[in-house]
Amino acid sequence: MGYMRAKLCLSLGSKTLRGLEEKVGGCGDHQPDLVEVRIDYLERFDLETLDRILKPYRDRLILTCRPPREGGDFRGSEEERVKTLESLLDLRPGMVDIEIKTLEENPHLASRARSLGVKVIASWHSFDGTPPRETLRERVEEGFKWGDMVKIVTMAQGIEDNLEVLELYRGVEEGRLIAFCMGWEGLISRILSLQLGAPFTYVSLPSEATAPGQISIDVMRRILDVLG
Repeated sequence: MGYMRAKLCLSLGSKTLRGLEEKVGGCGDHQPDLVEVRIDYLERFDLETLDRILKPYRDRLILTCRPPREGGDFRGSEEERVKTLESLLDLRPGMVDIEIKTLEENPHLASRARSLGVKVIASWHSFDGTPPRETLRERVEEGFKWGDMVKIVTMAQGIEDNLEVLELYRGVEEGRLIAFCMGWEGLISRILSLQLGAPFTYVSLPSEATAPGQISIDVMRRILDVLG
């Protein structure tokens, strides 16, 4: 893909709708290509207010409601989380990020998303480290059974873990795989993934990372300018 055409997805999270509204309102200053909103961060919300807040970015919006087992902050039951995902689809964002396991257990989520014109990112996260490449390949294949795109994210415990994850781009159509490592030792993979075919990379507001090793949008843009 190359760095000149690289897209940045600004990941946002807030415990309150008011806080989220302030962050979304300030997005224009940073000019992100995409905006991811971590719904699992919210302590409570109503769909009408959320719809109003997110409306300016509807077509460029990724909604996520991550469970604790994959690094999320959702405090309710799994049944409540699935119902939340169902309601979020009614907002018709550009994309929704749903875990591969969740899609396997609730296949109606993928079919409903497609019926509404919402693209699905089938994701898998490992915070315990980076499994062998064969395991990672299996997760990619499972993800493509459900998603328009697949997202594979692991925690880097050494520089070599980046290589295991970046190898996943071999043989995958450009723009359909998002694979990188978390943590500071995984930082290089967030950048190199763009060169290997990732449709975008995740960034944060200054000092407000939503995942370990996430770079702020301003710093990432400077890095890409230098590489470009």
